[in-house]
Amino acid sequence: MTGIVTRTIACAGGMPAFVAVPDVAARTPTVIVVHERYGLVRHICDLAERFARDGFVAIAPDLYFQHPDQAALHRGDAGCDVADPDALVALGAAIDALHAIPQADTTRLAIMGICQAARLTLVVAAARPIAVARVWYCAGTPADL
Repeated sequence: MTGIVTRTIACAGGMPAFVAVPDVAARTPTVIVVHERYGLVRHICDLAERFARDGFVAIAPDLYFQHPDQAALHRGDAGCDVADPDALVALGAAIDALHAIPQADTTRLAIMGICQAARLTLVVAAARPIAVARVWYCAGTPADL
């Protein structure tokens, strides 16, 4: 892969999302990167960039963007959560945003999640057609038991 292009966009509802796109004209598979408990931090953007370098259009939405203390959240000194119905709306907005990216082939859509929010990948996969749903170490909730 040659290069990548990155930018931050606003999805429906004002939710920011980091986008990394391979610098190619062809349509490529897409992946949603669901962040861990710290929100949209550099590590998550780095993962999105790695996916783009491997030929995927990657989007990393900030599900916790409305938390009042982003610095504390990013340090791990504060927590946040999103209810499943709200997550479906937010991640649906991220999927919709992919339709505006010419290289994004949303018929080949994957979603991956890390830690606390990783279970949301399964929530989305149960509600929408997703080619691959991948969980990297997940904390279940009492409702999941």
